[in-house]
Amino acid sequence: DRANIQQAIQRACQTGEQTHGTWRYQHPDGEQQLLEVTYTPVTANGDATIIRGAINDITDRQERQQELRLLQRAIDDANVPITLTDPSQSDGPLVYVNDAFEEMTGYPPEETLGRNCRFLQGADTDPEKTAALRTAIDNQESISVELRNYRTDGTEFWNRLTVTPIYDDDGQFVRYLGTQEDVTERKERERELERTRDRMRNMEQLAGTGAWEYDTEAESLVMTDGARRILGLDTDGELTLAEAFDYVHPDDRQCLEDLFADCLDMSEPYESEVRLTIPDEGQRWLTVRGERVNEGEADDAVQGYI
Repeated sequence: DRANIQQAIQRACQTGEQTHGTWRYQHPDGEQQLLEVTYTPVTANGDATIIRGAINDITDRQERQQELRLLQRAIDDANVPITLTDPSQSDGPLVYVNDAFEEMTGYPPEETLGRNCRFLQGADTDPEKTAALRTAIDNQESISVELRNYRTDGTEFWNRLTVTPIYDDDGQFVRYLGTQEDVTERKERERELERTRDRMRNMEQLAGTGAWEYDTEAESLVMTDGARRILGLDTDGELTLAEAFDYVHPDDRQCLEDLFADCLDMSEPYESEVRLTIPDEGQRWLTVRGERVNEGEADDAVQGYI
């Protein structure tokens, strides 16, 4: 940086005006400092006779600015939608949204900044959840809540919103950080699971049996209360598919597993009589039936009864 320093001093001498520059100072041990220098000419009869310098160590400041730039880039490029709101302004408007927020909602920054994020809410947004969100914000508390929100084109989605108060180094409350997660797919699966339970309860009541369903995508086994009762499980007891097969007598297990595999691979329905070993109760002869439904669709499953 020596040439730059010389040029700055020469400019101050020639122009008689204050100039600024930054240069690196290297200690004998190799450590470097970044210095900001102000050159002030002192003139006599129009000529600069003295150059006074003021030196400011800006090493820490530059490092912090670099960290902030890296953090800003990470937030801008994050896959998670991120927002910042300013609580000092009326109605707590958004002052920052990243690209992921625009991708999730369809709203560009020019349509979001300066507005309260309640514009994502709509007719079917749960008022109790929004009230809980409002209370937490008023009390400067963190909160996570799942809200039915609406994109710019009017389509709805489920948004898991987490709001966290942010304080500066002096402990002053300065921002609310919001992170969003689109949990629509999970909510739809939960609703479908509840519909499945309702269908299975109806099947059980009609047939006097225990109904079950195996979700081929989630690889999860759902049973009705009747099926749990037959297997000697608690009302809330759940089994994996492998655990369910463990109930089958060893001499019958391979045959049942092969029938189930053919049902999965070739959509072959099956019905078989097998022995089940029930803890503390011994053996029972059961009819086990299974059939693949909705093959290739989102709710592809094998349903049946025992």
